[in-house]
Amino acid sequence: MSFADYDITDSYTGITITGGNDGTEATHADLASPLTLQGAHCREWRSNLSEINIRRYQYLAIKGSSDPRMVAVPDTKAMRATMWVRLYPSTGTAAESCLSIHLKTSGVCNIGFGQYNPPGIGLYAGHSGTFNFGSSYLAPKIGLSIASATATTWYPSLLAISYNTWYQIRLEVTPIATLGIVDSELVEAFYNSGTEADPTWTSIFSQVNLDSGGRWIVYGNASLTKCAFGVQLKTGSSGELCRAYSDSFQVQMKPR
Repeated sequence: MSFADYDITDSYTGITITGGNDGTEATHADLASPLTLQGAHCREWRSNLSEINIRRYQYLAIKGSSDPRMVAVPDTKAMRATMWVRLYPSTGTAAESCLSIHLKTSGVCNIGFGQYNPPGIGLYAGHSGTFNFGSSYLAPKIGLSIASATATTWYPSLLAISYNTWYQIRLEVTPIATLGIVDSELVEAFYNSGTEADPTWTSIFSQVNLDSGGRWIVYGNASLTKCAFGVQLKTGSSGELCRAYSDSFQVQMKPR
């Protein structure tokens, strides 16, 4: 998909992303330990050094006009989203970055609730301060949230990750029917513990989400079943740089 195929929601006025809303093009060969099978380029998300201690959430949801099957997903479909992510080490106090993928979501973030996360199910790779109100800005991890408009449950420490390293992450949501009625869903998260050429998907989260729980989002709701990815950046107390890289965001659907 091209950049024009996404709706963009900036959850609050924050730093300027270098290159504008869609970041800038970076070359894999210029990075240490580059990806070699995803094409020559990836996407760089970089903060503006002139801005100090400011956060921005860049949230990109697939438009319905680009593919109607990506919006108002019925309970007959299972969803899968994957993306390559790479974090750059902070250059100063409290500078943060985070990349995320989202299913059963919308274009509106819960500002001030659940650390600015969108409703739905999200898999995050970033500094712990960018999700779950963590205080360790130098400890990148993979975490997950399950959120309705009124409640959020965080699983903030699924896997510790390293800087300057590409990780491929995957999020899956599979509806489960009891007597023909979907009343729960299986939420699963994985990361590729193998290689780019020979992936090995290792489970880091698996849980059944019940319709009787406070985090259930009804299937077929056009405002809460989009697929998306997010970019969160926060400059340091002296305007220190933060940046991250992403590549090959993909969404797949299949019969449950």
